[in-house]
Amino acid sequence: AGFIADVHLDVLRRLPSVTVVAICDPVKDRRERLARKHGVPRTVADVDELLAEGAVDAVHVVVPPGLHRDLAAACLRGDVDVLVEKPMVLRSDEVRELQTLARERGRLLAVNHNLTFHPSLHRLRDHLAAGRLGRLEHVALQH
Repeated sequence: AGFIADVHLDVLRRLPSVTVVAICDPVKDRRERLARKHGVPRTVADVDELLAEGAVDAVHVVVPPGLHRDLAAACLRGDVDVLVEKPMVLRSDEVRELQTLARERGRLLAVNHNLTFHPSLHRLRDHLAAGRLGRLEHVALQH
């Protein structure tokens, strides 16, 4: 229920096909404050409690990166689709592990990357691919 969860909820509540049913966070005051702000009816302390009730189709994993793998895996095993905030995991073998689990369970697994489809980034990629900018050594992006 931290900063990026608030951002995700701002977007989700604008989507007519989405109903946010719960906020999960071990800190009760934090999760309840965010739930009140966004009109979310339920809060839970941990993902096992959330999944046990079975009323969830998908989750957004928006915790510190070191927790992404375990929470995403638990959600996939709980037969829900998962969107993980960037970075998806901290090691490349963990990506393969989650991909395999998602495939075996027939669930969607995705990672959120800001500006992935922004026209400016596509132009930059095209310029780099065409060699117009020379050899890439470092990129710093400010938005």
